Formats: sequence, structure tokens, C-alpha cells
Amino acid sequence: MAGRSAVGPVSRRRLMAGAAAVLAAGAAAACSGPGRRDDAKGSGAPHMTGAPPHLTAAVGLVDSLLGIGWDAGRNAYKKVHEDDGRVTRVQWEGRPEVLAQCGSFQALVLEHAYGPGTDGGWATGAFFRDRFFSGRGLRDTRKRFPNAAEFRAGFAAGAGAPYFERVAGPKALRPGDLVAIDYRDAGLWYSGHIVMVRAARGVLASPVDEQVGRDAVGHVFEVVDCTDSPHGDPERGTRALYERYPDTRLTYRGDRDSVSHVHRHTGAGFGHMVLYADAAGGFAGYRWSVNSSRASTAAHRPLAAARVRAAG
Repeated sequence: MAGRSAVGPVSRRRLMAGAAAVLAAGAAAACSGPGRRDDAKGSGAPHMTGAPPHLTAAVGLVDSLLGIGWDAGRNAYKKVHEDDGRVTRVQWEGRPEVLAQCGSFQALVLEHAYGPGTDGGWATGAFFRDRFFSGRGLRDTRKRFPNAAEFRAGFAAGAGAPYFERVAGPKALRPGDLVAIDYRDAGLWYSGHIVMVRAARGVLASPVDEQVGRDAVGHVFEVVDCTDSPHGDPERGTRALYERYPDTRLTYRGDRDSVSHVHRHTGAGFGHMVLYADAAGGFAGYRWSVNSSRASTAAHRPLAAARVRAAG
């Protein structure tokens, strides 16, 4: 941990609390405040007054799972082949649990907030199938949720109106907005990725930005998502930078000079991504984490975002 001597589990939750405190004090570009981790209680983010119901639901579920701890085995990413025989689950009441992929996680969060039995009632399997499924997915009776590429195409095309409103680019994003990426690579098991914005964390410049373009500006966002790859790694890139923008799925022990006992968990959690804006304010690309050494352009991997409306 840069700048202090400490031994013990490093707290992703407290790291985020330190970051939020610095922002509240008026830090312009970067959050700071690395801390320690073994309690896994409380989100550490500012109180979400007026947060949309789906964001409140997602954050509350992740908070509950972090409080239970990783050893309980109730939070995991549903991997292709390895978990094919297991039923996708995103559950709040009684026994909080997640076994999902990125798209199914976000769809089930929306169903929890706006599905049957709620005031909205619109977020159903039939709604997602009619508005977002495409191609082979329409013929696959086993398919229950849009994948990330389908969400991206739908957001770009205005699908799901009036419950989804397209968001032009990073500078216009608000808490609760969904951002989807299409990997456009038939050789990959997964079509892309989709995240929910939890909070904007400011602008961050990096030499990696040049991979996106001369005018690209990197905006850091704390996100809520379900993934098998945490956003960042204290063993790669700049550790101090990672500790300003951590991921709850990565735990480790550390002191001033080194880290050990690194565990990369999968499932639902909070992390940080860089989303690039172009000169016109649209999406120019993204980086998986603040200490990623590679960025992807929107031309190579298209992005689109949407704002969720509780009612049309």
C-alpha cells in the first residue's frame, strides 16, 4: 500500500469510502484514500438520495453479499460450459445469491425493480425478448436474457422505448444508466459486457489514452456489474492508482512494498472502468480498469448507453 505500512486484508470497501470522501471534499480528477479490508460491510459510497430503484436494488444486493463474505459461495459468475447445468439466479429475499452473467444480472435487477408485482410491471422476460433478442436468439427457446451485444444494439437503436432512453456519451451518464459493449468477436464465448453506472469519479489522463485517439478524454466510473474478471489488479500497473479505484471482487494482503494472498473472485460487485468521450461527446472507447495497459476503440468494440425509466 503506497505511503503507509500495513499488514492484513486490504479493504475494497474502505478504499471506496476513502475515494468518496476525497470527492466530497472537492478533488478534481482522482479519488484517493487506500484503506484496509476485512469487514466487507457498508458500501462506502455517498448516500444515494434519489437513486433510481434498480440502482438501489443492485447496490443493496452487492452490499448484502459482501457482508456475507466470499467463503459462503453465494456470489459467482456463471461460466460457459463449467456452469451450464446450473440455473441462473439473482436473489434478494431470504438467501441473497448471484449466479449470473453480465446481461442476465442486469435484466434480473430490472425485473426485481420494475417487473411483475411492482408499480412498473413492464420488465419481464417477454419484454426483453420482444425488444432485444435478435437472430439466433429469437429461435432459441432456452434463451432467457439478452446478452451484452443485444443490449448494445438495442440501446443504439432505441429499443425498449419508452422505458429506455439512449444516452449519447460518458459526460451525459448518470447513476443507474446502463452501458453495453459489443466485443464483435465470434471467437469469444461472451458477446461483450454490460455495466450499471454507480457514480462518476472524474477525468483521468493516461498515456494509454493515445490508443483511443488524440481528442479522447477518459472518464472514470464506479460500476455495478457481474463479471469473471475484476476491474483492475494491484499486481499489475500502478498499485497506488488501483487502490484509488478498486474492485470488491479482488482481495489481498499488502504492506508498503508488496501484496500477497491475492484472490480474484467472480460475480456481482463494484469496480471502476474508464469510458472515453470523443470531441463530440460520444463514446470513443473504453478501458477495463484504470491500470489497464490497453484500450479498445468504439470502432472496434462499439458501446451504447441507456437511461432506465421506472414508467413510460
